[in-house]
Amino acid sequence: MKKYLRFLFVAFLAMQEMNAMASDWVIDFNKMTVATSSSDSQDGDINETTTFWDETKTVKIEVSPKDESATTANRFWGTSNGPQLRMYSGSITITTTGAALKTIVFNNGKWNTGNTASVGSLAEGKWTFAAGASSVVITIAGNTQLNNITFSTKASEPEEEVHIANTPETAYTVEQCVDIIQAGKALSEKVYVKGFITDIDEVSVEYGNATFKIATKKGDKDAEYKLKIYRSKYFDNQRFSEQDQIAIDDEVILYGQLQLYNGEGEMTNGYLYARNGETSSIHLIQMAEQADKIYNTAGQKLSAPQKGLNIIDGRKVMVK
Repeated sequence: MKKYLRFLFVAFLAMQEMNAMASDWVIDFNKMTVATSSSDSQDGDINETTTFWDETKTVKIEVSPKDESATTANRFWGTSNGPQLRMYSGSITITTTGAALKTIVFNNGKWNTGNTASVGSLAEGKWTFAAGASSVVITIAGNTQLNNITFSTKASEPEEEVHIANTPETAYTVEQCVDIIQAGKALSEKVYVKGFITDIDEVSVEYGNATFKIATKKGDKDAEYKLKIYRSKYFDNQRFSEQDQIAIDDEVILYGQLQLYNGEGEMTNGYLYARNGETSSIHLIQMAEQADKIYNTAGQKLSAPQKGLNIIDGRKVMVK
């Protein structure tokens, strides 16, 4: 019995030792007291290699200045959540004075898929190396925005594959989009989003796109959660050609890519899928060709839709 208890005690100590060895360390840029850059200041620009340690002095990172050929400086940028490390070139060299690192997670607002690691595997802001390494160099290929970095001696466990792609019938609400953006998973997939237009920043006929905000409820200009739709294209991913092609309180479905930018959730690389129940302009033209009553804006009956604004079965239809 004594031998059995002794064995359990030794096993317990071994587990404690393993847990102690499999530690996590964090370098949190958001909580640092550092000078920051902005649109009016370059105080946070990194002009020489800068070193940071975690609180236990176990993990060190060295952040390089920009490459000589690059135009934008690596820098600390001021955000509502605190300083954010923004790198456009150069490298981050990570070393540990303790056990070899097996997992590094870059908690990011933006990650460049061209970033590479000197050893191990790097994908979507997560570095893994089952064999472990005491040093690794991350080479930055483009716009990368880091809030904090977590380091671990634990091997990364396989994660369940996450997909967020959906259909127009299952379009996400603004609140669901906020949750998805905060989770930060599978943001490379394009999704459908629905809501009502609350604010229109710009409809650019020159550039053929529109920037506006949507909320879940109609007329809710003071909504707690809004989603910015950044430079959306019109139906069928075509250019906006008229200022009045969207309006406040329009019910819309959009298709694009969610991201966190400057601490704000937004949709980018997208286009208008539906407006007030109408889908694409191609669909409207097909409907017009089958309609019994087609008029121009002067009230004259037409045999077929003409270029410009038509009145088709009582509905306004723009034909390009």
